[in-house]
Amino acid sequence: MKILLAGEGPDDIGDWSAEIEYRPTAESFKRGVVEVLLGRLAPESWRVANGVRWKKIRKYRSGEHRKPETRNVQGLALQASEAGYGAVVFSRDRDRSVQREKDIVAGIEQSQRFGVRVLGGCAVEELEAWILALLGVAHSESSADAKARLRDEHGIAGREQMVEVVEAADLDSAAIDAGSLRVWMNQIRSAVAELPE
Repeated sequence: MKILLAGEGPDDIGDWSAEIEYRPTAESFKRGVVEVLLGRLAPESWRVANGVRWKKIRKYRSGEHRKPETRNVQGLALQASEAGYGAVVFSRDRDRSVQREKDIVAGIEQSQRFGVRVLGGCAVEELEAWILALLGVAHSESSADAKARLRDEHGIAGREQMVEVVEAADLDSAAIDAGSLRVWMNQIRSAVAELPE
């Protein structure tokens, strides 16, 4: 199944975050945390075929009262549907905005009409908290600055080191209180169980 990947930048979606004409060749292409995590949870037949940076999403325009994040998720689903993808997979930092999270959940719910699976949600409060959780660190999602904590306490800074953590982690041993990470992983696992390869 072809996947459209979305996220905030290189840490999330690797070199998919670059404009198509500037992406490296397959030999030097570097993946981000979300793609590597997806690869750990889904079969090889689920392949990322394209990616889009969150700020470059073409917002869905219908329905003037919808919030921008809701329209972003719908725009992703429409783009995937038009291009023949089977699913959209994404992560978006919550950045202490409960409203952002609600708007993204609304976008997922309202995207069902496009005929593609929309799998994603907010990393609370940021992607680095998921990496802490994969290291077994409790209360990672309530950390005041997960990025600084990851750097200062674990010596991890940047995409390559975060990807190494994801590749080596026992996903079932992630910190039990990392709710947003567990919800995200369970979405992927459920989709894998429900859909044909």
